[in-house]
Amino acid sequence: MTGAFGKMALPAAALLFAATALSAGAGQAAPTQAAPAQTLPPAATMTPGERLFRTKCAICHAARGMGTIMIAKRLGPDHGELAKRSDLDPGYITAIVRGGLMSMPPFTRVDITDAELKQVATWLTRNNPPAAAQ
Repeated sequence: MTGAFGKMALPAAALLFAATALSAGAGQAAPTQAAPAQTLPPAATMTPGERLFRTKCAICHAARGMGTIMIAKRLGPDHGELAKRSDLDPGYITAIVRGGLMSMPPFTRVDITDAELKQVATWLTRNNPPAAAQ
């Protein structure tokens, strides 16, 4: 097909197919899918540190986030998801957040305040074993 008709034939055919498909399903109820089980606790039951982690960090560090994937590649799959770890140090968390590491950019005090970062670090270290008495 050449000329103007040939250039329009494919989009026109696609539109015709879409219109036919839509009209064939008219009057029928759309198939419903079960809503996925909620894996996050309601915001009211979250600690401030967890809430901050979910809003400022989880975009990369949730279960399938890029940060989780990159950490798992470097340290192993059992170390990828920060929220499940039990070996994190608050000082190390602060240093990485402020200075960045590899593909993670540094976060300024405008991005996350010192008080907010402390809350996140406290929440991320909640699974650590208690410090030995000295």
